[in-house]
Amino acid sequence: MVRLDDKTQKRVAREMDVYGLPADVPDLLKLAAHASRDVFNKSGGRCSPALFVAIGGGVTVMPVRLEDANDKDSLEAMMRHLASAGATAMVMVTESWVTHHKVDDPDRILLPSQDPSRDEGVTLAYQSSDTMMCAMAMIDRLGGGAKPRLLDWTVIGGPGNPKPIGRFFVAYA
Repeated sequence: MVRLDDKTQKRVAREMDVYGLPADVPDLLKLAAHASRDVFNKSGGRCSPALFVAIGGGVTVMPVRLEDANDKDSLEAMMRHLASAGATAMVMVTESWVTHHKVDDPDRILLPSQDPSRDEGVTLAYQSSDTMMCAMAMIDRLGGGAKPRLLDWTVIGGPGNPKPIGRFFVAYA
């Protein structure tokens, strides 16, 4: 399991208090949340896909390419290989679209790419051998020349909660 040093833990804890990520989420997820917000702010509102991997007592961060089905298949295979090679946890960072629909209105369900009322966010998909969870921060693109900003993190899944579903929750399946 990844443990942040005391100085980094304090800095990340201050940010989590400010931005709404609960204190009991894994350290690798906290680190990815902190780094993603930093990249988003410094890049003018973009967050490139990346994979944070806890392996051998350290953390490796890799940029990933997700432009087509072959890229996604290759990433799935790599994540499975990393898990079998001793990675204790991973966090996949992506920008994503979210749609909001009522369960009782199946005719209204659209793919996020087709929904004109979709929301945009940064998603962190965490997985280890015993935990799967997501954190998502919606993007507020204010327009009028204002700098985009990430809103507070919302956590889905985790111990005692339903597991999130998604293409990249495969490494420890």
